[in-house]
Amino acid sequence: MEKKGEILTQMALISDLFERANMKSEDTSVIVMTSEDEFDRLFNLITKKANLKLNKTDNTFSVKIGVVEYVFSVNKSNV
Repeated sequence: MEKKGEILTQMALISDLFERANMKSEDTSVIVMTSEDEFDRLFNLITKKANLKLNKTDNTFSVKIGVVEYVFSVNKSNV
């Protein structure tokens, strides 16, 4: 199946689903483990599309959309 759509739009839709879920949570986080190449691609894409200055720390960066914090990290077990 081919992946289509803008990453930030897709993340916003996921955030909206979490906000509307029938549950009470103190914190909502999504952790995305990627290869190093995909991590770099996503970092550059999200930084450019959102016009944000994101910080990378220990191969990790995060973005908050609505109530959801997306944490992107390099999967070291595949290295």
